[in-house]
Amino acid sequence: MTSITNELEKNKDWIIIDLNSTQDLIADCAMRLVYSCQKFPDLFKQGFNISVAGFGIGVNGSAAPKDNVSIIDDILSSLKKHHKKVLITIDEVLHDDNMRHFASQFQIFIRKDYSVFLIMTGLYENIYAIQNDPALTFLLRTPKIHLEPLSLHQITKHYAEIFQLD
Repeated sequence: MTSITNELEKNKDWIIIDLNSTQDLIADCAMRLVYSCQKFPDLFKQGFNISVAGFGIGVNGSAAPKDNVSIIDDILSSLKKHHKKVLITIDEVLHDDNMRHFASQFQIFIRKDYSVFLIMTGLYENIYAIQNDPALTFLLRTPKIHLEPLSLHQITKHYAEIFQLD
């Protein structure tokens, strides 16, 4: 996951959002998107402001309060128009209501044809539980990359190179 994000960060068309699975994933995503988009001043002609507690002033100077999902939706819509892509990463995912809510909302963003992508890593039992959650059946259809256990020989060789050991 780190290699992928490091490579994509070199490309100005990608925005990388790293989320913490123990936080409110929707609120965290909204805040990180707002922060990340500040480096693209042309995205929002009249600016974008957000206040604390998940409510704020929306895109293009709208005076109506926005919840976190609306903020994310507005940003993804604007990013789509500017041909930008968003990669969301979640390390050590947990199978809980927070993840269920986030994944359900992510599915809606996919249906809206936003250029948003998700990489999740975690313990097998957590990934398995998320994939097989009856409310998140779309995850069963998503491409998966199954990684084999690391080779002890490769780990030893890599440590020897890093620490310059025989």
